[in-house]
Amino acid sequence: MLRESEAQMRAVFETAVDGIIILNETGQMESVNTATEQMFGFSDKEILYGPITKVLASADPVVNEADFLQILLHPHSPGPMKEAQGRRKDQSVFPVELSVSEVLLGMRHTYTVIVRDLSERKRLEALVAQSSKMNAVAKLAAGIAHEINNPLGVILGFVQGLLARVASGDKMEHPLKSVERETIRCRDLVQELLTFSRTAQADWELMNLNGVVEKTLLFLGSRLEAGAIEVRKELSENLPRIFGNPQQIEQVLVNMGLNALEAMPGAGVLAIKTGLEQVGQQTSVILSITDTGKGIPPEILPRIFEPFFTTKPIGKGTGLGLSFVYQVLTKHSATIDVKSRQGHTEFLVKFPVIQAHQGFRL
Repeated sequence: MLRESEAQMRAVFETAVDGIIILNETGQMESVNTATEQMFGFSDKEILYGPITKVLASADPVVNEADFLQILLHPHSPGPMKEAQGRRKDQSVFPVELSVSEVLLGMRHTYTVIVRDLSERKRLEALVAQSSKMNAVAKLAAGIAHEINNPLGVILGFVQGLLARVASGDKMEHPLKSVERETIRCRDLVQELLTFSRTAQADWELMNLNGVVEKTLLFLGSRLEAGAIEVRKELSENLPRIFGNPQQIEQVLVNMGLNALEAMPGAGVLAIKTGLEQVGQQTSVILSITDTGKGIPPEILPRIFEPFFTTKPIGKGTGLGLSFVYQVLTKHSATIDVKSRQGHTEFLVKFPVIQAHQGFRL
């Protein structure tokens, strides 16, 4: 009976989804389950009887290893630790949630640490927060754009009228042209704001993604030739059609394409691929856009889809291009992931394949 109970406990230990680590009173790992090995990338032989700080650290950078261990081994002390930082074998870090309990075995104190990977939860929370932010900004942008559009039209009309009456070389010509130029720039920004806010489900249809890609490449043709950019296409045949707004998706591809070209100012390779992915019951049409440019710095990468965030000089960018991309793809129930390093940046978009009559929730 005792052996049967031990076997059951061992089975629970090994098949648990969360990581389970048994510590002795000095913080050494005496036993780890399979989930722990998979989570951190170590074999049990590589970490057994090593310090728990080999795989876990405080989420607060000011807390050193000794203090972290004290907090961890005294879960009932004030301010118990809930979240921490996991450290994989390759030294990459990820957020984890800890649950620690003390077990007294005879006169010996041991501790059971349950570790849950929070990476996916944090990613989804960030997506929800980003979506809420984008919706709020879209509503604000629409209101502001409509209020500004009419006065700009009046200003531009009067300036252009005055320019028509001013002789070439007149001292008023330069300031009036400056006002005209800046008014046009403001008008274009307002137009971008209106475009950004108009991503509702309207005029949607079943469309061929390959056809949208081909149209986008035609639009970018002169820019591609001027920059000596090599285009590599790999478009899968017989892709199922996706349901959406072709004009909006075309604008998404244009925005991503222009970003890729700007990242390769001299020359480079722009690779565009489409394909099909099946995960469980969900079928997705895949779009990959890759460039060989300078890459996106790691500290900037998490912010690239934020409205009005741009690294371009004043007057050279509005920070709405990738925000628009994110807004449109969200409305199409699509996802977008970015991986970037020097010489390689990939935007990977996944469109769900669903029937047109199912529609989308706005």
